[in-house]
Amino acid sequence: MWIKIRDNILVGAFYLGLILVTCCSPNTTQSNETLKKKAVGINDNKWVKNDSFRYGDIRRYGFDIGYLSPVQLDSIFDIAEQVYPITFPEGVYPIDFNIEGRSNIALDFKNVTISGKVTIQDANHISLHGKLNILDILFLRNASNIGLDTVKVLTDKELALTKMANRGVNVYSGSNNVSIHSLAIIDQIGDGIPFSYAQAALLIHGFQGTPTNVRIEDLIVENCGRTGVYISGRDHVFGKMKIENYGLSESKLNIKPIEKADAGEANEFKGLWLNYTENVKIDSLILVNKENKGFYSILFDESLGHVPNIISNLSIEDSNNYKVDFNSNTLVLNEF
Repeated sequence: MWIKIRDNILVGAFYLGLILVTCCSPNTTQSNETLKKKAVGINDNKWVKNDSFRYGDIRRYGFDIGYLSPVQLDSIFDIAEQVYPITFPEGVYPIDFNIEGRSNIALDFKNVTISGKVTIQDANHISLHGKLNILDILFLRNASNIGLDTVKVLTDKELALTKMANRGVNVYSGSNNVSIHSLAIIDQIGDGIPFSYAQAALLIHGFQGTPTNVRIEDLIVENCGRTGVYISGRDHVFGKMKIENYGLSESKLNIKPIEKADAGEANEFKGLWLNYTENVKIDSLILVNKENKGFYSILFDESLGHVPNIISNLSIEDSNNYKVDFNSNTLVLNEF
């Protein structure tokens, strides 16, 4: 049951006859600190091409800043499974960066820009330290125990391999225990067939094997053409989440449906959309829609089970449109 106590504030009351309180879930996410506990100091002599560079630096092993072929990337990942961490020096890398079928890899990005997409697929125990900028999409599938420090997904049509806007972040089926310290998705405004599956700036979803235990300490979504954040699955934890200016696209063509959502719902742009979720925790949610676009500020859709989603603190500015499903099972505890 939901009670509207002010024009722009919701406070939820949840009951099942007997009150069930679930305060916390087991923290099974492998933190970056745990991922760092690898054997540093393995003799790397068999890979060294230029010993003037420090241990772990890709230039030490004969690879340059900039373009790297898929074969060269695979060679770097081969080394990375033995040498921790592998360091990518600052610069622009006009490549797609695909980590597939790998495990126990730690990479350190010194303010690196990847002009294409970054994919982590069928991978386990992958740690991406440092500052990483992505100009297309960050995509995860069947990825477990993944740690990222600071990630920005940005639009730069001159530098991007696609020559288009970025396509945001997509955490897809089979992914669990994904931890991101800081994530910013900026200017994800694009239309057409390449954006058919970019229904939101941040998508956490899947038809089967919906992601679990995604944890993002600081999330900023700013200026997105469609929905800001779409979340499904269980046991996700967010610290501060700020979504500013969403639903900016004038076109609703070439938008594929989202799994488990009703037909046409992906075309109704929202700030935050929770659908088929359970035990999702958001400490601080700020929604700002200065452009006054979008269909809803919030859509609390179907729940997955009996453990409620909890938003501890909520602030909605400039727009207060919301929709709550009867079975949303989501609590908002406080306004600020």
